[in-house]
Amino acid sequence: RGTTVVFIVWDEPTPMPFVIVAPWVRPGTTVAGTFNHYSLLRATEDLLGIGEHLGRAASAADLLLALTGHS
Repeated sequence: RGTTVVFIVWDEPTPMPFVIVAPWVRPGTTVAGTFNHYSLLRATEDLLGIGEHLGRAASAADLLLALTGHS
């Protein structure tokens, strides 16, 4: 799988919409769930191989799991 991912994030409105572009995300994928900035931080930490999540990222919804079925 590719190693590049682009996150396009809006800070407003709530809920926070964002777009993820990566070769491993199937085109047209949508996820119904509640994700926030901590979910994005958790996904970034996972993609970088950081084993321990910082602060509230540890309890944030797993965005990668929602997108791919595994984190």
